[in-house]
Amino acid sequence: MILRRVSIASILSGWLVGGVLAVAPPDQPASRPGPDPKVNTANISYWGIITSISKDSISIQFADEDPKKFAVSKDLADGQIPMKARPMPGVRPYHVAASSMYRLTDVRKGDWVVICYAHIDNQNICDHISILKRPGGRVPPLPDEAESLRMPKPIPGVVDMPHLRYDELRNAHWDLVDKGIPYPEKFGPARRWPVAPMPREVKSPRSSP
Repeated sequence: MILRRVSIASILSGWLVGGVLAVAPPDQPASRPGPDPKVNTANISYWGIITSISKDSISIQFADEDPKKFAVSKDLADGQIPMKARPMPGVRPYHVAASSMYRLTDVRKGDWVVICYAHIDNQNICDHISILKRPGGRVPPLPDEAESLRMPKPIPGVVDMPHLRYDELRNAHWDLVDKGIPYPEKFGPARRWPVAPMPREVKSPRSSP
């Protein structure tokens, strides 16, 4: 049996450029989350828009599907940062990305998220949450302990680039996509600007001025 374990990067790229269902948000990914596994396992991806949150559950809707309800892990229910992989007998430990370490108290109804969940005895339990977009607002910073894991290690002889926080990356992207605002100057060589709509004038580098 093939389980749906999908990287956040691949989901995000699909969310941004994939085909769009009529009732989906403008950048909904074309691929649908897979069905629940038939065995106990962990690190299964699901993505969509948060429709409700309580102290012990979270519901997420993908496109035109009914909202899917997940219980939340003890760490999330206790307001902790979910930094560790869920231990599962017979399942190799998985890596937890720093961007998936949002607390339950960090998320809001309407957020676009990717979660990792466990399927145990026919119950789905959300273990990790990554916020991709907060429509009408700003993606919040990661907890300091999680953001510190994204800090690059110094390399001798290499000039350090300014550290860009996860929330800065996400918000800069959506400012560009939704509002046509260029990335801030601190992005340096990674800075991006709005692209003019087609048709655009194309100049050959060989042509004379």
